[in-house]
Amino acid sequence: MDSTSSSLVVGIISGILTSAMIFLAISVFEKVVIPWYQEIIYRGVDINGEWQMERPGSNQTAIFNLEQSAHKIKGIATFVTKESKSEGLDEVRTFTIDGQISERFVALVLKHKDKQRLGISAYLLEIVGDGRKMKGYISGYNIGTSKIISSACELARKNK
Repeated sequence: MDSTSSSLVVGIISGILTSAMIFLAISVFEKVVIPWYQEIIYRGVDINGEWQMERPGSNQTAIFNLEQSAHKIKGIATFVTKESKSEGLDEVRTFTIDGQISERFVALVLKHKDKQRLGISAYLLEIVGDGRKMKGYISGYNIGTSKIISSACELARKNK
């Protein structure tokens, strides 16, 4: 191999390795450094933990397990329905939660964890009182009536 060919090969390999190292550095910065920094400077309310929702007149209860990192919220919601056979609902349904918090307002989007099922709901909640309750509205698809509905809801922090 002559010197021109070997220089070309070394240049290509160096370029690939440099690109990989830059990509890795950017990934670490976005996934580790920025969330760590946001967590340090975040001064808002902490809504981490387990919340319970009961809607008056509804035959279901829900448990929201929220994980907050600065203003971002992730989690799992589990809905338990009584007398589910009459409405065609599963007795237990699980949803993933993705959302954010700004000031004292919480916006959550719930999507059915089972990809073979339809199910999406949007919540807009306000943290009220001393931070142990959230009140607001839910908007989602009702499979019993095949319509998009909206109703009031309240979440209360479960006691530890």
